[in-house]
Amino acid sequence: MLLLASSGLFSPAHRSPAHRSARRAHPSLLGSDDQFLYGAFALHDSVMEERVAEAEAVASEATRQREALLSEVAELRSRLDAAERRSAALEETLTTQSRHGAALEVELASATRSLEAQRTAIAEANIALEQQRASALRSQVALEQERGAADKASAQLAVERAALAHSAAQRSHPDVGIPADPAARAEGARLAEARAAVEREVEEAVARRRAEEQERRV
Repeated sequence: MLLLASSGLFSPAHRSPAHRSARRAHPSLLGSDDQFLYGAFALHDSVMEERVAEAEAVASEATRQREALLSEVAELRSRLDAAERRSAALEETLTTQSRHGAALEVELASATRSLEAQRTAIAEANIALEQQRASALRSQVALEQERGAADKASAQLAVERAALAHSAAQRSHPDVGIPADPAARAEGARLAEARAAVEREVEEAVARRRAEEQERRV
């Protein structure tokens, strides 16, 4: 050990790659007493260089794989970001469509309610119209009845007017018929009262008919 230490083989200069190359190229640099150690150290240096080369190759491959993995991770992150953006856009579109669908449902419900209200109003209007038609028909029937009664009263009034005229002619011209007497005058008064009553009935019937026609117009 003292020989090895004194030879300076473990000094930094001897451990440098340049000195190892120099020792392999020029073994005469060593003394004769350490020729054996030169061979051992040369073998050790060769093995270590191979291991260092292998380690460097492994490190280089690991670096390459790491860079490839980093590139792949970056690509995956980019794809993930794009997928997240597409997902957000789809969610926004879905939300918009959902709001639009909800608005359409509300509008449809409102239109349905309006349609039902219109149908109800039409049905009520039809019922009111039928009632008005029935009332008008009843009024027309009553008017026809009153018109018939008025016609009958007019005919009766015409007969009574003719009788009254005949009686008046008899009173004015006794030579035409039987001379006037108290009974004839009483009959004339009765006929006059009957005529007045019939005229009142006719006027009342005409007034009722006018009032009903006015109500029907309203």
